Amino acid sequence: MRNKSLIVVFEVVLGILLLGLGHVVYARDYTVELIVFERLDTANDADEIWDFSSDRIAGKLQKIQSLTSKAIDYKTSSTLIRLATIRNNLVAAGYGILHSARWIQPAKVYQQASLISFGTADSSLPYGFIRVYKTSLIFADIDIQYSPTRPEVFVNDHTVIDADADSNEYLISPDTNLEFQQPHFFISEKRRLKFKEIHYFDHPSFGVILSVWPS
Repeated sequence: MRNKSLIVVFEVVLGILLLGLGHVVYARDYTVELIVFERLDTANDADEIWDFSSDRIAGKLQKIQSLTSKAIDYKTSSTLIRLATIRNNLVAAGYGILHSARWIQPAKVYQQASLISFGTADSSLPYGFIRVYKTSLIFADIDIQYSPTRPEVFVNDHTVIDADADSNEYLISPDTNLEFQQPHFFISEKRRLKFKEIHYFDHPSFGVILSVWPS
């Protein structure tokens, strides 16, 4: 009798495990939520390459351009559900939300999964691509470009004085030369996901939060 009870318990546990596994592998649709936000501490920006002529920047810009022709403009909503609290906490902490989106997509293998684009190229807001797809697991490929326009003041072609962000006034005399620099920052990463996990993609100048749920 005891052995029979153990068998029943084992079958129930096994059924739950298989149900959970099937939920991951055979979920028909994925709900994806995304937040892109500006980092408050940009002191490490100098570690990034700002050289427009560098091979590194040219290569990354070329990749972004090549993805543009392959991507689709998917129907998304800016209203978050799963990540709404995180978005509110970021805003309360003073972080600027650069982009937020929510969409439902079919669960497809890599070759059939849509490459979804967001943002507008040649703007100061994030522009990028996300492909969420399945194997026996779930993966996400992200490629995002962020090119903020940041005013910098060059005094005598040597000294750099940043704009006063609080007063929106420049710490310069009227005859000082003012130039606007537009650096290019990138996040390009492939990551394995599990349902309901919250993933953070880090960069000194901006961050990305991504979560995938079964639909």
